[in-house]
Amino acid sequence: MSGDGAPSSAAAASVAHVNPPAAEEATRSSNEATPAPAGEGEEARGTPLLSGTGTADLAAALSALPEPSQGGRWVTMPRAQLLALITAQVPAYTMRPYLADEEGVRRQLADGLAYTLVDDFCWSLNFRPRFVARLCFEGFLPICSEIAGGTGLYVLLPKLHTRRCVLEFEKLHVAKSTRKRSRAFTVSINRALDQVIEGCIEQHGQDWLHPPMRAIFTALFECHRARTTASRRSGAHDSDLGTSQHRGNGRQGAQHSPPGGRGNVNGGAQGEDPLTGWSAPSTRMASFELWDREGRLVAGELGCINGCCYTSFSGFHRVANSGSVQLALTARLLERAGFRFWDLGQEFEYKTKLGASLWPRLRFLERFRAVRHLPSRIHEVEQDLDLLANPAELLQVPRPTAEQVPRLTAEPDAEVAGRDAAMDDDPRAMGPQQRERSGWPQDLGAPTQKRDTSYSS
Repeated sequence: MSGDGAPSSAAAASVAHVNPPAAEEATRSSNEATPAPAGEGEEARGTPLLSGTGTADLAAALSALPEPSQGGRWVTMPRAQLLALITAQVPAYTMRPYLADEEGVRRQLADGLAYTLVDDFCWSLNFRPRFVARLCFEGFLPICSEIAGGTGLYVLLPKLHTRRCVLEFEKLHVAKSTRKRSRAFTVSINRALDQVIEGCIEQHGQDWLHPPMRAIFTALFECHRARTTASRRSGAHDSDLGTSQHRGNGRQGAQHSPPGGRGNVNGGAQGEDPLTGWSAPSTRMASFELWDREGRLVAGELGCINGCCYTSFSGFHRVANSGSVQLALTARLLERAGFRFWDLGQEFEYKTKLGASLWPRLRFLERFRAVRHLPSRIHEVEQDLDLLANPAELLQVPRPTAEQVPRLTAEPDAEVAGRDAAMDDDPRAMGPQQRERSGWPQDLGAPTQKRDTSYSS
């Protein structure tokens, strides 16, 4: 739902005419192989990485996810050569910070990237799922762009908005018509990610959801779904899946990469990733789906969860007004699950009408990093079938209780009594009928003699 699009550059067209030298071609590394489907079948295939629930297991699971390859003739070109090719032929990219890997992200943040980034965008050629998870965990919105459309040459454009559109749930505005329409639908969470992605492409075109990005989102989604399944079988709580190492107020997690980046980013902490010395990104993909009563998917959105913050990536709707219902219900579901706010990305009118406001970059990062380690109750809500089957209840305005309704007293309060006394003295405070009954003419002149309606004998 964020609506963030990738910037285009006319200069990128020249890249389409460059042939990769045969002498420079190299075989892809093993981590670029086509990923095998992940899920509950991982245990049957003897893959132990996804069965653990600790931070080290999470780091290993993310590192094992294969990297999608470039398309077309760029498949076998080494990344370093692609980097040199793009920077030579597309000067615009030389003006943006390049993020090579997780260490590069940490270094840039420590050097004050949040202060110095001008046009919101960095760029990278790293499409490893773990790296994308790291970007999301640090507050970036990952966008994929194809250079000179149709070439199959993709770049990653991590976006760190100058101003972020954020919804605080107490400010949510739901129209009366939306509440009424919600009775015709049911909702689900994490039930149909692939269908949601297809719906987004159906409505918006590929936009930034190019094949590498779709493969990454699916891999991250399946990775955490397998870990969640393993956690439930072992009796562990969902908050143990890499999000509990910094419980409490979230400040311990925030110290790893402070909002402005000008602080301690190397301080060790419980739950530290043994591979990098940095806490493993616990980012997980999520989808919210809206169905009609016949079981047809009519609206939905995908995004990512970091602790108690949900970030929207994209969304779609197929039936008139179903998008408004999906947004309102998603907000209430997130609130029910204990989320602190909803990151909506780029500003659009429909988001501000929903009640969202704009946060400056540093304010967003400060709030985001304070909650990204806190556990939510999203899986409890996801399993609440009664609630999901009748979600309209979430949007109904509660009736005030007896204690909330002010009681009427026999004696008027001082304000009312004072106003009545003033009306007795000043006919200009009276209505036309009251003036007539009091003997005052409509032009507020001198009082007239009241007509005597009594009978005399």
